[in-house]
Amino acid sequence: MNLLHRLLSQSTVIFGARLFGAGLTFVVQVAIARFIGAQALGDYILVMAAVNIIADPSWDESRYEVIRQWALSVLAIVHLTVNTPYPGTETWQTESRKLQTRDYRLFDVQHAVLPTTLPLEKFYGELVKTQQVLNMKHLGWNALKGTFKIAAKHLMNGQTNFVKMLWKFSNVYSVERQVRDHQQHVKYQISLPQHQGEKLINPSTLYIHHPEAVHTASSVPREASATT
Repeated sequence: MNLLHRLLSQSTVIFGARLFGAGLTFVVQVAIARFIGAQALGDYILVMAAVNIIADPSWDESRYEVIRQWALSVLAIVHLTVNTPYPGTETWQTESRKLQTRDYRLFDVQHAVLPTTLPLEKFYGELVKTQQVLNMKHLGWNALKGTFKIAAKHLMNGQTNFVKMLWKFSNVYSVERQVRDHQQHVKYQISLPQHQGEKLINPSTLYIHHPEAVHTASSVPREASATT
């Protein structure tokens, strides 16, 4: 048997094995849903969804509490960011609320650049509190139990960064640090949108760097091509 036949036969075996595995997984999932219940199927599916929730600066304590309770009730990984209009996006033009800062560093979806309903320190208090709940769900001891073999292997090799990372949340997110960022000297101010608060916008105005016209051979005048 030559090399080509060997490769074809190996590919056929691998494809057949994958097809059999996929079929078997499907049959098992159908059986679980049929005899145990569709709700129990979620415990056996090897797919974890990730949900990103955008917190608006207008949120109050009750809205954050709803998010915390919901995040703990689902299996999905829940991530929380702050509503931030960006240059080059539609909300940069349509957002009617006045920007509270033009500090370029704070446009990172972790700081409030729009007016907050709560006092700024209270807003960050609820934001950090919610992020702590999400953190404890997937990091800390919960994460260590699921990655014990990986953590042990790193520690045996003298690598401690992975384990330390599981408890780094409080060093990265804190109310004091968030508020202090607003008090720093502004080195670079972001330019304001030309027509803020517009309901209908021209998509071409969203470009930060407008595309230049591309000249093709057919677009060059004959006189110009003849001289070249």
